[in-house]
Amino acid sequence: ETQNHILCLAVVRENGADLVLFDATGVPRSFTYSGDAGKLCFSTHGADAVDDLLTPCFDEDGNHGAPDEGCFCGVDTPHLHAHLHDPKTCEDDMKRNAQGESDVQYLAQLTLHPKHDSEQQELLVNMAVSAQLPKQCNSEEVLRHMNQHGLSHGSIHQRRMHKIQHGDHEDFLVHNETTGDLTLEHPCDSCGDNDVHGQFMLVGKRRLQDSNTQLHFFKVAPTPFHILDHLSCLFDMNTDRVMAARP
Repeated sequence: ETQNHILCLAVVRENGADLVLFDATGVPRSFTYSGDAGKLCFSTHGADAVDDLLTPCFDEDGNHGAPDEGCFCGVDTPHLHAHLHDPKTCEDDMKRNAQGESDVQYLAQLTLHPKHDSEQQELLVNMAVSAQLPKQCNSEEVLRHMNQHGLSHGSIHQRRMHKIQHGDHEDFLVHNETTGDLTLEHPCDSCGDNDVHGQFMLVGKRRLQDSNTQLHFFKVAPTPFHILDHLSCLFDMNTDRVMAARP
């Protein structure tokens, strides 16, 4: 819980049609879109009072469940709404559709349903090792570059959110509450710090008044992960301190 609200995370899978939604207690649930997904967008584009309408999958405590009232779309079981990504209007999370189509019907044109219970049996969410989410031992490199710039770990708020099965090892989703970034990190036994195994892009935010919950949507970055690119986002090169995701 952060600043009097509950933060939940949703991570869009590599296929673009599935996502894993972690509720307030950290329990994951997989949702999927069964149609020809193309590229989904979960942004509200600045539309007012639509967040709860697009997200009928939480109870009043921010846990998996269904709201007391049914959804306007007629589906009574838990689900999520999204729309097809339009490169002209969906690049900015807060940008309204150029044609003014920021109403709920436009934003809710697609529906993602929970996967069947038989497909929800994973104890840990599994993410494959890839160029975007590599298995790298890079914590010493992070520390070396910090030292070269005369930098040290800052005191920016961050926290481990959820444990992930990443290939043959376990990692954690780590949320930087100052920058809003989400990274995949692995505790390195050899050096006592964290290896960074990838970074996710923020692609949408919803604030659910019914459950005082904020839901942040992330997806795996489309380009291969390089630790120096990650460091450039963390370091404030105009000062002599580091914008680090880890204290």
